[in-house]
Amino acid sequence: MTSNAKYCGFCGKIFAGNLVYECRLCGQPATKDAPQELMFFTARGAAKHYDKLKPGMGGWYLSNKHDIKKELVPGRDRHQLVDRPSESLMRDRAEQANREQRARPTRDPRLPPLRSTATPTPPQAAPPRETPVGRIPLQTWQDAELFAEQWMQKNGYPDAHRTPPGADGGVDVVSRAAVCQVKHHAKAVQLSEIQRLAGIASHEGKQAIFFSLNGYTAKAKAWGQQAGVICKTYRARS
Repeated sequence: MTSNAKYCGFCGKIFAGNLVYECRLCGQPATKDAPQELMFFTARGAAKHYDKLKPGMGGWYLSNKHDIKKELVPGRDRHQLVDRPSESLMRDRAEQANREQRARPTRDPRLPPLRSTATPTPPQAAPPRETPVGRIPLQTWQDAELFAEQWMQKNGYPDAHRTPPGADGGVDVVSRAAVCQVKHHAKAVQLSEIQRLAGIASHEGKQAIFFSLNGYTAKAKAWGQQAGVICKTYRARS
């Protein structure tokens, strides 16, 4: 068998091919058909062949066949089968792998498991708990502004107070740290209304707070969340 054997021109070992004529040891494709007696249709058949060449080589092949990389020869895409390998190609991949395995440092199994050195992520602070407002009627826009004023006073803005009737510039309740607008309307608040209040708050360096009877459009709510506007919704009640 060895007298008619062909050697892999890349790894220098006796060629044992697969169904697509690739060397099972280095994964490189051959340029011509391999001898039929050196073709193995299963990995176990090839392993038996390798064990005959070097005891233990077949077991190493079965354990590492999925990790064998295809390394193209520089300057060409395919390599050739040769009758006799040159000295530079006579390399034993199995022994090389065993040397690498022995060179890897091993850790005493009796030692305690290593602790992770990664810095733990600190837990995020929970948002402040909202203090509810006592039950008051919410039938008119005056009721809604009173409700917004009481909510602000109980939730971090104790100096909040309603603005006088008339031209309020779009602000219905104000404090030293926040401005609030109340929309007691039958339709959802639009994006332009949220942006207008956010502009006023930004100009004055305050927090923007919005109260709406019938919620917000999808665009208005998304923009408000991104811009940091507190958007509250309330329901009419007697």
